Amino acid sequence: MAPRRLKRPSEIFWVCWFTYFTAYLCRSNFSIALPEMIEEGVVDYVQAAMIGSVFYWVYAFGQLINGRLGDKLDSSKMVGAGLTLSAVLNLVTGSVREYFQILGAWSVNAFALSMLWGPIMRVLSHVTPQEARGRTASKISTSMIAGYIASWGGIGWLLRFSSWRLAFWLPSAAVVPALTLVKRLRTVSKPLEVSHTHVKDEIRVVFKDLRFHLLIGLTVFQGILRNALMLWIPVLLRDVYSASPNLIASSSVLIQLIAFVGISTVGILEKKANLRDSSQLIVFFLLSTISLVGLSVEKGGNLLIGGGLLGVSLATMYGANTVLLGSVPLSFGNKGMASTVAGALDFVSYAAGGTAIIALSPIIEEAGWHAIELIWGVIALMGTVTALFLNLSRNV
Repeated sequence: MAPRRLKRPSEIFWVCWFTYFTAYLCRSNFSIALPEMIEEGVVDYVQAAMIGSVFYWVYAFGQLINGRLGDKLDSSKMVGAGLTLSAVLNLVTGSVREYFQILGAWSVNAFALSMLWGPIMRVLSHVTPQEARGRTASKISTSMIAGYIASWGGIGWLLRFSSWRLAFWLPSAAVVPALTLVKRLRTVSKPLEVSHTHVKDEIRVVFKDLRFHLLIGLTVFQGILRNALMLWIPVLLRDVYSASPNLIASSSVLIQLIAFVGISTVGILEKKANLRDSSQLIVFFLLSTISLVGLSVEKGGNLLIGGGLLGVSLATMYGANTVLLGSVPLSFGNKGMASTVAGALDFVSYAAGGTAIIALSPIIEEAGWHAIELIWGVIALMGTVTALFLNLSRNV
């Protein structure tokens, strides 16, 4: 019996939401497993940074490829294939023992997961009015937070009683219901009938625009900060605040809940304050600068203060991520370019994050976490200045 096809925008949205939530279960689990993996000697800091860096680089190039394909192929088939492959690779990662085996499996998992965001953005662009794109981007981005909370909280709690390997096996099982729902997207997953020559001309115009170059710069800064925080928060809590595995799990969940505010703020600023994208980015990067510099000055004296500052830092970068990788791509849906733009900006974000993680990881062992936090603060300040320049130009 064929699955019931969806017609209402709200149904389509929630299927997309649950699908991306499942995808985040299949990637956020690495961070919560990492402290125990380091403790057992499975990987060291440099190897962990290498796995995280390679994951981001493969994911970045995958976004570049799959983002373009997402505007040409059936979205439901692309998403289904990516989820299936990711489930298999999570099982493999949790079953192997050697560093290079983990590196290889997790790298291929990155490519599998890169098959989702662009096609999902295209599907949502078909059912989202232009005036509501900020709110839709904000709501779909909450799936990322929910994925991290379920992984860092639920799976993190279970790791008290089991091996780190469980962190990779459980998300594989969650893929099954998501695959059932993805099949129902076929009514809105067909590509738009748009001339490929016209799309290519539009791409050239957009990619030559100075404002788009500024958006790329902001995506670089956001990518460095958000991806670093997502990878290192559990390890930072253990090293700086001597947190136990149970405390790491609970603190990480609270930090993610604070980050949820950052995503929610995008819809509020759009609807209530009528702030354009560039103005929102100024707010997010400025608050991130203050919180990261404050984190460096705090120097691990109080977990409550440090966790709060980490939460604000992550919240602001989630807010910037929602604008840059959600709201902006959705605005290109009527041109048949939503997936392409999402893929291009995602490529920039994760390529920057992957490069910075491997480049800055030696500083953790040589100079400590407070030096890294200060560097992150400087990067956030650079983002603030870039957002100001963007705001001086015309509307995004």
